[in-house]
Amino acid sequence: ADGKLTVNGLEFQIVQPLDFLTERFGLTGFGVQGNMTIIDQKGEGAAPAVAVGVAPRTYVVGGYYENHGVSPRLIWTYNKGSQASGANQNGIPAAALFGDSYDQLDFSGSLDFAELLGNRYYPTLTLDVINITKSTQRSYFQYPSAAFTYYEPGRMVMIGLRGAF
Repeated sequence: ADGKLTVNGLEFQIVQPLDFLTERFGLTGFGVQGNMTIIDQKGEGAAPAVAVGVAPRTYVVGGYYENHGVSPRLIWTYNKGSQASGANQNGIPAAALFGDSYDQLDFSGSLDFAELLGNRYYPTLTLDVINITKSTQRSYFQYPSAAFTYYEPGRMVMIGLRGAF
């Protein structure tokens, strides 16, 4: 297609242990992490191009604890809605598909019994809970009131046990 696409972006990331704040209370191993991505895209020309599925803003924010064989993490992810297809969808010129904004809360954790109990042959128990809040995903056809897809993935819980011998 004739046209030009210019994409500019910025990404910021931080992983910050909080021991410098908490160790005076006898607590170590807590921390926070975050990521922010900002994308700006501009199409020019007779048939301006679009990078479909690229959210203009994405955030990831979380907290964690890692110490003495215990490791829980709670992470929140957010994606701003974006264009999901090019024009001319379903035979209608200039009509496109768009996705709503989406956020999700996830948990990941483990208990390393080898470290907790001092025996290197003991296993590690893991627990992952994906989409704790049961967020839904939705897309629409050109106008927000014209729903195209609606998906309820639900919550997923995974428990694992791993070890060495």
